[in-house]
Amino acid sequence: MISDIDQEIYDVIIVGAGPAGSTAAYYLGRDPNLKVLIVDKSPIPRYKCCAGGLFLVDDWPREFENYAKVSGMLPTQPCFDFHFYCDKNHFYHTADTHLFDVVDRLEFDEALFKVALEQPNVIFRQYKIERVEETKIEGNMLYCLHAGDRKFYGRFVVGAEGFRGVVSRFLGNETPQRFEYGRCLQYDITCEKILPVATSVFLNWNKELGFSWVFPSREGYCVGLGFIGPTRKSLIKILDDFMGYLVETNKVPAGFSKKRVSAAPCPVRISEHFCKDRILLCGDSLGSVRQLTGEGIYYAMKTGKIAAASIMDGEKDLAPRYQQALRPVFREVIFLKEFSPISGLKMLLRLTVKIITLKLPFGWHMPFRKIIVNIFNRLYTLPPYSSYKPL
Repeated sequence: MISDIDQEIYDVIIVGAGPAGSTAAYYLGRDPNLKVLIVDKSPIPRYKCCAGGLFLVDDWPREFENYAKVSGMLPTQPCFDFHFYCDKNHFYHTADTHLFDVVDRLEFDEALFKVALEQPNVIFRQYKIERVEETKIEGNMLYCLHAGDRKFYGRFVVGAEGFRGVVSRFLGNETPQRFEYGRCLQYDITCEKILPVATSVFLNWNKELGFSWVFPSREGYCVGLGFIGPTRKSLIKILDDFMGYLVETNKVPAGFSKKRVSAAPCPVRISEHFCKDRILLCGDSLGSVRQLTGEGIYYAMKTGKIAAASIMDGEKDLAPRYQQALRPVFREVIFLKEFSPISGLKMLLRLTVKIITLKLPFGWHMPFRKIIVNIFNRLYTLPPYSSYKPL
């Protein structure tokens, strides 16, 4: 531990208080010899555009100790009835299978944040970090994080601030091109849920590169879409058309009210530079969002936990050790390494949809469809202790 010559010198500074940052802080805080700072530009709680799906959540208490501490108090909407569509073509239905829960990100993020701060060596400061530089104090090489007139010094830095953050830029990551990230738009609506309560995902909706979703929430539904690259219509037009289709097909009742409208960029590829010296990126800053589904919460917490473990193992060979530890995550989240040109990928996706939606005699197409749904829901990489099994 660095000597306390100043109140604003820390062993580890975590920029970002979302699931990745809070998870990293929780695990780092278990070492009483580490002085840990979480810094975020926003007060907690704050909302992020997200469908809030915790996939295979029954396994999470065994994987994430911080989630185990909050799960019993966290309001959730269990999802048991899953429908998978390719555009408007019904592809597969899993009935009475609990694949995930839906949480409100405002409540979920706050719960993880609070359990991290329960440890006396973890503190929070609300500041917007504007730049990062290296400096030396009492012979120690530190990182100085500037927030206006305030300066925070840390031996290690964890960038968990989300997409295109200042820590990521300090490592040399450039602003992504349009085809290198996704755009998400979501309505949180309040209404009576249609019985039986169902969850639906639509691949290739509106012939665009991405998908849309209808997740039940405690107060109604989360209805959203996420696409990569430019779209033929504006996202708001596509989402409104999608809402009209859902009402017309009785998937959402006509008498709904919009509680919240939110939008956000979504990384779809791993950052080129994600670890150097004593700086590590995790969560959206790292780009650890599953390309096939847009799932990010699980991988934010997983990479935050890995970042904490790597730092606690010491400074020697930190970057290569972190890279090695992340390889299983990369195998799960990366589906395509390149996304340009988008027009070609859209054509490929449309062709793929036509092929996988073909109906063969005697139902021979169903085992193939089941494989695709297992891949979509991460049911092919289950740990030995898992409560789940492939469909």
